[in-house]
Amino acid sequence: MDCRRTALLALCVLGGVWGCTPGSGALVADSSRKDKHADVAKRPPRAATCVAMGEYREQGSQDPGFPAGEQAKLREEARMSYQEALRVDPNYVPAYRSLARLYASIGDHGRAVATFEEGLKRQPKDAPLHYDYGMCLARHKEWPQAVEQLKLAHDLDPDNRTLSNTLAYALAMSRRFDEALAVFTQTVGEAQACFNLAKAQYQLGEDALSRQSATRALELDPTHAPAKELLADLNGAPSGKSPIVSIKFEEAASPGK
Repeated sequence: MDCRRTALLALCVLGGVWGCTPGSGALVADSSRKDKHADVAKRPPRAATCVAMGEYREQGSQDPGFPAGEQAKLREEARMSYQEALRVDPNYVPAYRSLARLYASIGDHGRAVATFEEGLKRQPKDAPLHYDYGMCLARHKEWPQAVEQLKLAHDLDPDNRTLSNTLAYALAMSRRFDEALAVFTQTVGEAQACFNLAKAQYQLGEDALSRQSATRALELDPTHAPAKELLADLNGAPSGKSPIVSIKFEEAASPGK
C-alpha cells in the first residue's frame, strides 16, 4: 500500500471516529481504547471536518491507481460526508458547493441543480455559491440561467475580475454582445474586450461580427497580435498559430471557498 492510500485510510478511520460517516461508531469498539476515544466519539462532528473528509475521499476517487470499484466507493463516502455536514449545519455553504460539484462530476445534473437551489434558499447572498451554480449551468449551455446566476454573483462581488470576465463570456455566448462588451471593457480594457468578444463570436459561427470586433481591437491597439492572428484565420490566411481557444467554463478559477 503506497503512502497516498495509507494516508487516505488513516483519514477515513479518523473520520469515522469523528462521526462524518454514517455507521462508523464501531471503529472505537476496542475496550482498551474506549476510554481514550470516548469524549471524541461523543462529540458531534463539525461541518467543516465532514467537508474536509469528503473532499479528501473525492480526491482519492480520482486516483487512476485505484480500482473502479474503490473509486466509486470513495465517491459515495464523499457524498455521505457532505450530506452529514449539512445535517450538522444546514447553512454551511462549502458543503452545498462540494456536494453539488460532486453530483455534477458524475453527470447527475438534476441533483447538482437541486443542491445549488437548496443552498441558495438558505444563503441567497453568497457570491461563490451563485458563481458555482452559474458555471454548472454554463457547462450545460443553459445560457440565460447561467447569466442570471453569474450576474447575481457579480453584483454581490463587483470587484472580482474572475466573476466579471466569466459573466461577460456568458453574456457573449447568450448573444447579448453589447452587454458582454460593456462588462469586458470594465474588466480588461477596450481593445482586449473587443478581442474577447471577437473570440466568442467566432465560436458561435458569427464570422462577420467576429471580423468586425477583431478589426476594432486592432484599431484600438495596432500591436494586438492575437487579434491579427484571428483576422488572418477569418480571412482565409491561416497564421500558423491557434489564437482561438474554446471557452471552458470548467477551467475558470472559482472566487474562493
